[in-house]
Amino acid sequence: MKKSSMEDMKEEGYPEEYRRIGEAALLLCTWKHTKLDPKEAMELEQLKKKYLGTKPEVPASHPSPPPPPPPPAVPLQQDLNLLPGYNPPDILSLPALEGIIGSNCSKPFEKQLTPSDVEDGQSRLAIHISTVKELKKLLNEDESLSDGIPVTVYDVNGKEFNMEFKVWASKLHVLTGGWKTFCHHHKLIQDKDFVTLRMFRHVQTQKICFLITSRRVPDAEPTTHKRKVKTKVAPSKQTKTSSR
Repeated sequence: MKKSSMEDMKEEGYPEEYRRIGEAALLLCTWKHTKLDPKEAMELEQLKKKYLGTKPEVPASHPSPPPPPPPPAVPLQQDLNLLPGYNPPDILSLPALEGIIGSNCSKPFEKQLTPSDVEDGQSRLAIHISTVKELKKLLNEDESLSDGIPVTVYDVNGKEFNMEFKVWASKLHVLTGGWKTFCHHHKLIQDKDFVTLRMFRHVQTQKICFLITSRRVPDAEPTTHKRKVKTKVAPSKQTKTSSR
């Protein structure tokens, strides 16, 4: 009969320390195949957690619930009339406008310039009605678009342009007056240039002001939006038939 490894070590004169290490190794190997009762298993798990810092395993029959899915993101352009991929901050931090723009500022609104926006004969920037609805939230009761509101328009360098924010008889809301000068100063062109508007109240004077920034998109498609013009239809003439 073949002798065990421990007996071989004893007969061959191994030191006592080596024999104890061998016994411990054999004992650990046998523990791997030893089935513990539930009480011993629980005590062993608690000791592991206490001395090794391990967390008890969650039984497979009770898996942890998956995390809730994040809420769907709302595209910024849906709220602010911005083009996809362009996300300007609500309030710009510009050294040239320090002490001018405060927290009383509108959201940014972007527009692709149309041919009429840059035409010298028009000399106005048309503003969409959905944008105007948001801008009106900053107006006081005594500020009337029908009468026109004098405003100061700033560019990113702090240069001032005097304009007027008003609604024409055709119900078109515009920035007029110095818009032509602004357009020429920044060499704006139709379709390729996009302007972003922010309306705010001057921190010191509390007067209505605008900040207009621009960016050029060389491969932008020309705008196809056309303003609908209501035409009056003449009433049709009805022929009277005489009764016999």
